[in-house]
Amino acid sequence: MDTKVKLDEHLESCMFEKVKAVLQEREQLIESLQQENKSAREDIDFLYTSLRGLNERCDSLEAEKDRKLNP
Repeated sequence: MDTKVKLDEHLESCMFEKVKAVLQEREQLIESLQQENKSAREDIDFLYTSLRGLNERCDSLEAEKDRKLNP
């Protein structure tokens, strides 16, 4: 029997090859989730920065209003 044929037969029936495939799928899933997590964290950081800027602007407008109403 040819070595290539033996190898192919072995790979088809080897439970470790099946486990290897499952582990590779899990690794790809983990990488995908890590990328989604990174993207979500970047979005959150952007939103926090935007909110901080809006909050500062509101505080500034409120102080200006108070100065005008209470000279």
